[in-house]
Amino acid sequence: MTNLLQIPYVYKATVQAVILGSVLFSCAPAAQQAPNPIQLLQQSLDASGDLSDPELQLSVQIVASQAINRGQSLHPAPPYGEEYSVESQFLINRPENSEIALHINPFNGFLFQAASIVNDEQSTTYVYYSKTAFEADNSGFDNFRHFPQPYLVSALADSALLSYEGLQQLENGHFHVIKVNTPRTTTLFLDSKSLLLKKLERQVLHQPYGDGLLIKKFTDYQRFNGLMLPQKIKSGAAYDSWGTLFNNYEVSPLETPIQLFDTTSYRPLEPNFPAASWVQLADNIYMVRNVNDDNLGISDYNVLVAEFEDFILVGEAPVSNQASIKALDMIEAHFPNKPVRYMVQSHHHSDHIGGIRQYIAHGVTLVAATPLISWFDRIADAKWTLAPDSLALAPLPVKSLAVDSTWQLSDNLNSVQVFDIGPIPHVNNMLVLYFPKQQLLWQTDMISYQEWPLDSEPSQILLDRIRQYQWSIKTIAGVHGAVLTEPQLTDYLQD
Repeated sequence: MTNLLQIPYVYKATVQAVILGSVLFSCAPAAQQAPNPIQLLQQSLDASGDLSDPELQLSVQIVASQAINRGQSLHPAPPYGEEYSVESQFLINRPENSEIALHINPFNGFLFQAASIVNDEQSTTYVYYSKTAFEADNSGFDNFRHFPQPYLVSALADSALLSYEGLQQLENGHFHVIKVNTPRTTTLFLDSKSLLLKKLERQVLHQPYGDGLLIKKFTDYQRFNGLMLPQKIKSGAAYDSWGTLFNNYEVSPLETPIQLFDTTSYRPLEPNFPAASWVQLADNIYMVRNVNDDNLGISDYNVLVAEFEDFILVGEAPVSNQASIKALDMIEAHFPNKPVRYMVQSHHHSDHIGGIRQYIAHGVTLVAATPLISWFDRIADAKWTLAPDSLALAPLPVKSLAVDSTWQLSDNLNSVQVFDIGPIPHVNNMLVLYFPKQQLLWQTDMISYQEWPLDSEPSQILLDRIRQYQWSIKTIAGVHGAVLTEPQLTDYLQD
């Protein structure tokens, strides 16, 4: 409800009364019309400048020297992550139809470096660690998510859902508060004097951690070549199961031109990954290829399926509930009389554990490294009110099995050995599955997307572990990328 004490209005202090036949006439407070949220947002965009301005020329960098990526930490327990540096560089030259965004995020054994080059509303993204390139329609939002302007444009696109919530006083001034009343509400706070966007809150649903609140704070605005940008950005999120974490970014002019890495040898990828498919890897071992999530736009995640006499064992619950539903539906179609009994989780990173609630809801026993077991309870207890899933609608207790170093399972049909090959630079605990009968190894994040030849640090670590455990290998498959077979592996696996 609007707080009237925080909205200026005119009140006539004196009451003039005229007695005409015992009738008293008085003056009442004058009502004030609430500001138009569409006009306020447009004025805010005019004040800050439009990224689509055909005359815009911009060259800036955004740096966080002590950032924490909670979803990609070495271990699942607090403080959830390790500090690392993040650098994004942006070069926009609209008169020459040129737009480049370069992101460098080195942490946990990988150099996540990517460059996006935009031309005629098509973008080509080059990914350093996989040596791949793909084209897509350019929305511009992901590249510029640290800028305030895209949030204003997005809110104006939902003009019919806007509401003005009043003028509020916060710790550093008075702000016009505008809500975008979509199913996941966005709240924008515009400075009452400059009308610049100073704060944003958005309800989000994180898989698997549930309801959360995205928070961004923009301060110390400065003009960069006609565009008003904050010099300081505080960006973070709050979750009941995760806690609250903020990263601090600084925006400054880019002193030297962007230096792109050599992309001449990069392999093109299809812009849209194929639909999920069923692939046989060996006797009694299968893979659900590409359990993509249409809503999240995340692809190239695979799920292992191992058939035993009376049940099914699954490897990995990546991406989201939707991805797990696809995998479970395909498993049921191929094995209608064999329930999924075990799901082996390689590690705790959010893109690999995003669909785990669906397995909890099905009563599947989760097999994971010991430090991850207590984390499953947090995931199961997370609030899911924005879009209740099957576990929220019908809660079940978590069934789990802890792996200290190794775990084995066998019957007359199949046999598997699970090893914790951590610690490695990417994560402290990492489970891999070795099937001795089929001489097949299932790995995660040790071989990059479409990596060939095997020359990255993680793939070299995996090859060292193969020699250490003396596994006989004919096939290496995994959550990402291609299946590698014996002819390809011969030179790598020689002593």
